[in-house]
Amino acid sequence: MASSQRLRAANVRATRFSFPAYPKLSHWPVNNVVVGSLGIKQPVCRHLQVPLCFPSCYYFFLSTINADTEMSYGGVMLLSEILSEYTVPARDPAAQMSGLPVSVYVITLNEEKNIDRLLDQLSGFKEVIIVDSGSKDATRNIAGSYPNVKFYFRSWTGFSDQKAYALSLCTQNWVLNLDADEELTPPYLAEMRSLLEQTEYSALESNRRLLRWGRPSNSFVKDDRLIRFFRKEHGRYEFARVHERITVSGRVKQSDVQLLHHENLSFSERIAKSNQYSRLKALDKLDKNRKCNPAILVVIFQWSFLQCYLGKGYFLDGVEGLLVSMNHAFYNFMKYAKLWEYQQNSELLSKSVLTAGGEPP
Repeated sequence: MASSQRLRAANVRATRFSFPAYPKLSHWPVNNVVVGSLGIKQPVCRHLQVPLCFPSCYYFFLSTINADTEMSYGGVMLLSEILSEYTVPARDPAAQMSGLPVSVYVITLNEEKNIDRLLDQLSGFKEVIIVDSGSKDATRNIAGSYPNVKFYFRSWTGFSDQKAYALSLCTQNWVLNLDADEELTPPYLAEMRSLLEQTEYSALESNRRLLRWGRPSNSFVKDDRLIRFFRKEHGRYEFARVHERITVSGRVKQSDVQLLHHENLSFSERIAKSNQYSRLKALDKLDKNRKCNPAILVVIFQWSFLQCYLGKGYFLDGVEGLLVSMNHAFYNFMKYAKLWEYQQNSELLSKSVLTAGGEPP
């Protein structure tokens, strides 16, 4: 009885893993953790570390566990028997440090909604470098619960510079860059392992699939092609305030494996992000001596909307596709409007350049 109360009182961040045929299981907090050499996911009870993939566990949870009732004596005995045979070891600092010889680096700002899922996936890596630019949520506390994480604070200096600093802190020969809202897939992990065992390639270029609220788009748009896994001494960042890319010397392996990008943003959050990114992109264009003709401002919004909604097929996503297309048009219009404004107003330009590196977008 006391044991059951302690379990229910534990304050943990967990997902709900529901089985339609066994409604009581939806009351029990579990966590999707990565196990096995290829990162295959299994639902595991977060408090007890018991895999729920065994029939005996199904019977136990169905017959004895409910969020509103006590655990029966028979349930306790059955649990003891299950634990003796199927217990998955809890996080072991020594085991973590002997994991995959790869440094993962991540830049963060207020990522408490995403960071736990990502760090669970990365618990088998040698080290995870997090460079945070001043989170005011629980990001730092969550990161501190993982023994292979090294957490650093650094004031925001821009995307490429912030990532270059995080890269410099990595100690392993091979490095992996991820965003807090991204996820590795088993094929991607397998591809990484194969590259660790060879000397021909210096980097991996692969796909990144965008999921909005867990759903892929029905549009014609192809996945992004990105280099995220590479030999540390072969990679460097060119200066860019936004949409930074790694430049790699050496051979790059082309692969169709995927990373997943979870964009769970409200429409207001997307508009705010586009407004901030458009300023940074306008400054980048100004650095390259690009000019904005006023005629562009007349047609850029309409052209960008039609290009996205019809040309890229976002009409296939219904209202969601309409909102994506409008946001894309807004971003392009604001980018050129700010570029034109900076060309006309040197005082505004000086102020914007000073704050571009000091405020995280």
